[in-house]
Amino acid sequence: MPATDSLRRIALCLAFAAIGFSPIAALALTVGGLWSLPIGSLVLVVPAIIVGIVLALTCQRYGRHAVHGLTAGLIAVLVYDLVRWTFVALGLWGDFIPNIGGWLDGTGQPNWILGYGFRWLGDGSGMGVAFMVAARELLPRFSPRASVAIGVAYGLAIWLCLIMTLVVAPAGQSMLFPLTPMTVLLSWIGHVVYGGVLGAGLARASEASRRTRFVRLGERAAQAA
Repeated sequence: MPATDSLRRIALCLAFAAIGFSPIAALALTVGGLWSLPIGSLVLVVPAIIVGIVLALTCQRYGRHAVHGLTAGLIAVLVYDLVRWTFVALGLWGDFIPNIGGWLDGTGQPNWILGYGFRWLGDGSGMGVAFMVAARELLPRFSPRASVAIGVAYGLAIWLCLIMTLVVAPAGQSMLFPLTPMTVLLSWIGHVVYGGVLGAGLARASEASRRTRFVRLGERAAQAA
């Protein structure tokens, strides 16, 4: 592969990574006290969405990866929340997500629709985009088990960033959740689930790509004959 093609591939993957991480970055900087979430969304998230749409339309292969990542990320965060809601129902963990909605609409009052909308369509789906574009373009094709392991590693990397944010940000634990042995364990489990589902999505996409290549090779062989 020519050096220019490799640089272009890396640049596009980095661009989609920045786009995908813009919602969680806006949220983390809000927790860190840099700005309010509405301002962060206007400064980071809205421009990122616009750039992402333009890139997806002009670089269609990357756009297909991004759409797949968006879907896989949404499914992954929904599965994560099914696990987390079990912990909430058992009284092991408070539900802080509606508070994000209150920061977003500026009222400071819990808003379930905005909170979960930002989490599902922003954080969860966005990080799915970053993962899938980079994995499909930069990594070799792995076995399904290895793909799931890569997804879990990605989920745990996100978890470490979350823990670091809660430790470093002065108001992090009061805004999101306090760090206790229980919340650390439960959040770890949730991110393992999130990453595992993303990895399963990667494995499925890789298998579909292999089948497509085999079909095309067969068609070419039939035409040559």
